[in-house]
Amino acid sequence: MKQRSVLFFAASWLVVRLRVALLSTRGLVTRVWEKSGVILVAPREEPLASGSWHWQGERLHHLNMARGNMKMRVLSFSELESN
Repeated sequence: MKQRSVLFFAASWLVVRLRVALLSTRGLVTRVWEKSGVILVAPREEPLASGSWHWQGERLHHLNMARGNMKMRVLSFSELESN
């Protein structure tokens, strides 16, 4: 009886090893033959990157002309105060 349980344990262990080996081999083959994907990187547009800065009195202004829709955007910052 003890020999049967040892034989059953060894057979099940071999079956599990075979299954794991087949799964890892299949994964390896698919990774080798699979082509890598294309990674697209779109440039980010910083909102205040293009344009010009202007100082008028106690305020700072940013002027930006959008090329696509021909709009001018003006950002006026609050007056500077001493700390």
